[in-house]
Amino acid sequence: MKTISKTNYTEKMIKAFSKLAVNKQLSSLRDGFAFITPLLIVGALGVVFVVFIFGGWGSNNASLLGLIARIDASVNGNAAAGVTIDSNNILSFNANSAYQTISNIGVKIFEPLWSATVSGALSIYTSFTIGYFYSRTRNASQPIITGLLCMVTFFIVTGFDSSLFGPNGSLISIIITFITVEIYIALEKLDKLKLKMPNGVPPAVAVSFSKLFPLMITAGGMALVNAPFIIMNQIVGTDASSFGKAIYLALQAPFISLATNPSGQLGIGILFVTLVCFFWFFGLHGSNILDGAVNPIWFVLLALNTEELSRGQTPSQAMAKGFWDAYIYVGGTGCTLGLLIATLFFSKRKDTIQVAKFSLPAGLFQINEPVTFGYPMVLNPTFFIPYIFLMPVLTVISWAAISILKWVPGGIVAIPWSTPMLLGAFLHSGSWQGIILALLNLIISIVVYVPFVLIYNKAIDTNNSLSVANKIFLFGKLKKENRELKEKIKLLGVEKLQEYENLNDSLKLIAKNTKLNIKQEIKNLKLEYEQKSSDLNLEYVMKYNDINNVIRKGHDMSDDEYLNYLKDSDIIYNEYLSKIEQEKNDSSKSKNSKKENVKNLKAEMYYKLDVAKNNKIVDQSSIDNYYEKISSLWVEHDKKQDELKQELENKIKKARSNKSEYNETLNKINEIKESVNNEKH
Repeated sequence: MKTISKTNYTEKMIKAFSKLAVNKQLSSLRDGFAFITPLLIVGALGVVFVVFIFGGWGSNNASLLGLIARIDASVNGNAAAGVTIDSNNILSFNANSAYQTISNIGVKIFEPLWSATVSGALSIYTSFTIGYFYSRTRNASQPIITGLLCMVTFFIVTGFDSSLFGPNGSLISIIITFITVEIYIALEKLDKLKLKMPNGVPPAVAVSFSKLFPLMITAGGMALVNAPFIIMNQIVGTDASSFGKAIYLALQAPFISLATNPSGQLGIGILFVTLVCFFWFFGLHGSNILDGAVNPIWFVLLALNTEELSRGQTPSQAMAKGFWDAYIYVGGTGCTLGLLIATLFFSKRKDTIQVAKFSLPAGLFQINEPVTFGYPMVLNPTFFIPYIFLMPVLTVISWAAISILKWVPGGIVAIPWSTPMLLGAFLHSGSWQGIILALLNLIISIVVYVPFVLIYNKAIDTNNSLSVANKIFLFGKLKKENRELKEKIKLLGVEKLQEYENLNDSLKLIAKNTKLNIKQEIKNLKLEYEQKSSDLNLEYVMKYNDINNVIRKGHDMSDDEYLNYLKDSDIIYNEYLSKIEQEKNDSSKSKNSKKENVKNLKAEMYYKLDVAKNNKIVDQSSIDNYYEKISSLWVEHDKKQDELKQELENKIKKARSNKSEYNETLNKINEIKESVNNEKH
C-alpha cells in the first residue's frame, strides 16, 4: 500500500506541475520573451562592439582599440599616442586624441543597437509579443491586432515616459498587457460592437474596421484610467504621473530594490534555480515554467550593469541576464556536463557510458535532454541530491565571486542559452576571470557527481550478480520490513534457496511465454482477418466497378442483357455478405479456442504457484505479484480480441453501407433501362 500511495502522490504532483507548465499567463510570458531573443542578440552584439572593440563606456583599457593604443604608447610614448596610463597600469584615452575620436565614432554607431533593442525599448516589444501570444491562448480572431493594441495601451498608461520603455517598465508591460487582452476579448465577442462593411470593401479593410469599436473602447478606457493619477500629479504634485508610473512605484521599484540588494538577489536566485531543478526531476521543463516570471528581473539587472559600465564603474549585479547560462547551467539543468564527464571516467555500466558518449556533444552546447531522459535523471533517487542541490551551491559560489569578492565583473551581454560554457562566460563578463569561474564550477560539478556514479555502479553490480549469496542478500534487503520471513529464508539452507531460485525462474519463464504466445496468436488472427477481408473487399470492388462500367455503356445493352447482369450482380453481392458473416462466426470460434489455450496456461501457472506456496518456498506477496501479472495478461488478451471483433463488425457495417450504394446503382440502371425502353417506343 505504501508503494501505491507514493505512486499516486507522485502522479498528483506531476499532474499539478503540468497544469502550471501550460498555464496561459506563464506560457505567454515565456513565449513572449523567447520571441524577442534575436533582438537581444542584436543588442548584445552592439555591446560587444562598443565595449570590446571601441573601448566605449569607460572600457578603454580592456578593448581592442585600447590594446592598439597601448602598443602605440610603448613605441612612441604616452603623450604622442594620446593616452594616459596610471599607477595601476590602467589605460585611458586623452580627450581630443585620435583614439578617443575613433572610440566616440564607434560608440555612436553601435550603441543604438543596444538602446533600440533592450535598454530603451524592451518593454515596448514585450507588450506586443506577450499580448500576441496571450490573445492566441484566448482565441482572439486577430492576435496581431491585439498585440498592437497592447503596445498602444502601454504607451497610454505610461504617459509616454521613455524611462519606462526599457527593462524598468517590464512589470507594467506584463500587467497592462493581460488587462488589455481580457477587456478586448470580452468586447470582441459582442456582435453589437462589430462594424459591418459593404460587400465591395476589401477583406483586410473589412476585418480591421470590424474591430474598430472594441479597439476604441479598450484604448479609451485605459486613457481614462490615467485620469486620476494625472489630476493628482498636477494638483498635489504626486510622483505617480500615470497609472504605469504608479505600478512602477508601488510594485516594481520595491521588487527591483530587493533584487539589487545582494542578499535579496541571492534568495531569489536560489529559490528560482532550486524550483527549476525540482520541476525537471519530475520530467517537467522547469525553465519554461519559471522563465516568464523571472526574466524581467534579470533584464533589469543587465540594464543596471550596462549603466554602471557607461559611467566607468565595474558592473556589480551578479544575476544579470546571461548569468545562469554562463556559470550555473553547466551542460544544462542539474549541471549534467559534470555527470557526463564523471560517467566516462568512473562508470562501469555500458549503458550509461553509451548515454554519456551520445549526450556529450549536445551537453557542450547546454542541451541535456538526452542525459535527462536517457540516463535517466528523471525520478532517479540515486542522483536526487546532486541534481537538485548542486546548482544552488554553484549559484552561491558565483554570486560570492561577483557580489562579495568583486573578483569577477557582473555580466553585460545576454548570451544565447546554447552558447558553449567557457565561451559564454567570457562573452557575458568580458573578462578572463569569468572563464576561470565557469571552469571552477565545471570541476566542482564533476567532483560532486563522482561518488554518486560509484554508488550507481555498486547498485547495478548487486542487481546483476548471479551468485546465490548476492541473491540472498538482495532478497533480504527488499524484504527488510518483514523480519519473520527474512529469518525463515536464512534457515532454509542453500539447497532450498537454490530450489526457490529455480522455481522463481520457471515461473517468470511461464509468464513470459504466456505473454509471447498470446501476442503471437493475436498477431496471427489479425493477419488472417486482414488478408481475408482484403480479398473479399477486392472481389467486391471489382464487381462494383463492373456495374459502373455497365452504367457507362448501358445504351448498348439489350433488355435481357440488363436483366441477366443485374441478377448475377445481386447473387455475387449476397454471396459476399454471406462470406463476411461466416468469417465473423469463424472468428468467434477461433477466439474461444484461443481462450481455452490461455486458460490452460493460466491453470498451469496457478498450479506451480500453489505448489510453491504450500512448500513455503515463495511468500504471499510474490504469489500476489504473479497473479497480478497473469491477470493483466488475460485482460490484455481480452482487450485485443474485443478490438479485433470491433474491427470486423466495422467492416460488416461498411459492407452494408456499400449495399445501399449498390441499391442506388441498381436504381440508376433501372432508370437507364426505362429511358432505353422509352426511346424504343
